[in-house]
Amino acid sequence: MFAEIRGGWYRLKYCCSNEGPAGDCFWLLDVFMLLAGVRSKTTSRWTAERFIRYFINGLFAFQSVIAVLHVLFAFLNKNSELFEVVFHIMKLSGIFVAGAKASLVVYYETPIANVRSLIIGNRINSGDEAYDRLERMKFNRSGRKMMRVVYGVIFVDALLLLIPCAATKKLLDLPPPFSRAGPFTSSILYVLSAQLLFVGVIPKFFCNMACIGTLIIGMRTRLKVLAHRWDRILNYPMECPEFYFERMDREVRIVLDQQMEYWRAYFQTVGVLEASSGEIILHRPLLLAIQHWNMFLRGPRFGSKCFSCGHLCIRIYLLDEALFVVPSG
Repeated sequence: MFAEIRGGWYRLKYCCSNEGPAGDCFWLLDVFMLLAGVRSKTTSRWTAERFIRYFINGLFAFQSVIAVLHVLFAFLNKNSELFEVVFHIMKLSGIFVAGAKASLVVYYETPIANVRSLIIGNRINSGDEAYDRLERMKFNRSGRKMMRVVYGVIFVDALLLLIPCAATKKLLDLPPPFSRAGPFTSSILYVLSAQLLFVGVIPKFFCNMACIGTLIIGMRTRLKVLAHRWDRILNYPMECPEFYFERMDREVRIVLDQQMEYWRAYFQTVGVLEASSGEIILHRPLLLAIQHWNMFLRGPRFGSKCFSCGHLCIRIYLLDEALFVVPSG
């Protein structure tokens, strides 16, 4: 028995370590998506995945019904305090927003998978394998930190909801149709409707943020890889003019293709998710211009400066074009 407990502890320790599955930020994201009731490619192969997903979505539906009844009876009861009415309205609004966020992630499942493959794969590279590997490790580390913060928020919410409190009991108590059940049934229904909000609602509320955050960190890493490739192009030694311009032409064509693929993926998926979540993305062209203007001023040679200036114009033009392209649903 102790050997089984020890073996289970070692397996859990390995799973949560950086060398195990939890060392991959996308694995942590997939597990969090499962907790939000959203299917993913990684968790779909698990034996209990369907049961967990159905249970969480059923629990969310039950908690939504309880929230609607709370608001309804708060308005019907003349003795209800204003604070209770406002609290129940805010709770119902939060549940509605959580469901909308989870639905948004499900709706963009295929585009999100495409962006994810772009981040993980090697279609966008700098030509320097060591640099690409280092940036991939930095991205994974940043993604893990963000996901651990999200899991920490869920854990804190679980503690706050599970600790017995008279004020929480008063605000989250069952509405009249369910409170008339027997003591045993009422206790179970109270646990499902109030104390398990950190299972049914809160992961759905944060799933959109976790998904967008991971994709933005990954796309930022790909953008740094592209910038490094441009920097390598600008610093090629000009030994033989004929081979220099031939190589320059080839490299520029490759990096522009990668750049177009990057912006296409960004504005068709990440930008749409940001806009749907109320994020502002129109500041990015200005930041992009400042970034490349600094590159222009620090160029070592006049030719490199001219090339960087032309590159700046191309980038701003492509970005402006992409901003006014309506992504196909």
